[in-house]
Amino acid sequence: MLFKIMIFIFTSYQLTALAVSEDFFEKISPPQHKLPTAVPSDYRFEYTDKSKNRMLQPYKAVLKKGALIKSLKTKKVERTVRGVLVEARDLKLGSPFAVIYDKFDTPIYLCETKNLKKTRDLTRLTPKYYPKTQKQDFKFNSTDMKKRIKLNLLTYGATHSLKDFSSTQANSFGLTSEFSLEIKDILPIYIHADINRLTSESVSWMLFNAGLKVGKKFNKNELRIGIETTIIGTASYSLSNQSLRSNKLLIGYQIPRGNFLFEFETGLTKLIYSSETNFQETGITGSDNYNPYIAFKVGMNFDLGLL
Repeated sequence: MLFKIMIFIFTSYQLTALAVSEDFFEKISPPQHKLPTAVPSDYRFEYTDKSKNRMLQPYKAVLKKGALIKSLKTKKVERTVRGVLVEARDLKLGSPFAVIYDKFDTPIYLCETKNLKKTRDLTRLTPKYYPKTQKQDFKFNSTDMKKRIKLNLLTYGATHSLKDFSSTQANSFGLTSEFSLEIKDILPIYIHADINRLTSESVSWMLFNAGLKVGKKFNKNELRIGIETTIIGTASYSLSNQSLRSNKLLIGYQIPRGNFLFEFETGLTKLIYSSETNFQETGITGSDNYNPYIAFKVGMNFDLGLL
C-alpha cells in the first residue's frame, strides 16, 4: 500500500513539473515574431470603439517586451520583441485590455493592461527598467510613416454683414475643398480652394478663392486659422457687372465624427473693387471696411494614403 502511494506522489510531481516546464522552454526558445501556440480566448472578440466615457483619456506607456498584441486589421496575435513607447487607452474603467494608437490617433492594436507601464508612474526611463526601450522603436506597421495626405470636402451656408453697402445683410452658400499634409510633430497645414455665391438686393457675387490654413488639435477637435484671396471673381450690381476680388482672414473650429466633419467659421472680408466701378451708381458707401461673416460647414474627410 505504501509503495502505491509513493508511485502516485511521484507521478503527480512529474505532471506538475511538465506543466511548469512550458514556461522554461518558452524562455530558452522565445517566439520572436512567430505567432504564439496558445492565444487567450479574450483576444478573439471584435473591437468596436463605443466608449463615451470622457474619463478614459489616452496615456503614454511602455509596452513590455514579450507582450501579446492583436492587430485590429489582420486579427493576428504577435509578441513584442522589445519594449516600446506607445499611446494607449483602456477599453473601459478597470478593463484588463487597452487599445494602442498610432500617431494619427487610429486604433491599431489590442493588448493587456498588465503589460503597460504608464510613463508618469516611472521616475525615469533608464536601463534599470527597460534597457531596450527607445522612442524610435514605435514602428508597428506601415501606417507609422511621416506624411499622410487627406482631403476634406465641405458645403456651407454663411451670413454676411456688408458694411460697404450700409451694413446690408446677405446670405451666401459655397463649397470648400481642403488638402492637408500631416507630418509628425508639425501643425496640420491645409491648402484650400473655395467657391462662394452671394445674393442680395445691393450686390451679387461669385468668387473663386484659394488660401492656406494652419490647425491645432485639441484631442480630436481642431482650431484653424487661415488667410484667403480671390483668384477669379465677378460682381453684379443694379446697373452693371464688374470684376471683384476679396482678401479674407478666418478662424474656425472643426469637430469630426467618424468621417463626417462639422465646422463653425467666422472671419473678416475686405472687398477690392475694379477701377471701373462707379461707387455712386452701385450704392457702395465705402471700400475700406472689413465685412464680418459667420458660416456653418458640413462635410466629409477622405484619407488619400501615405506619401
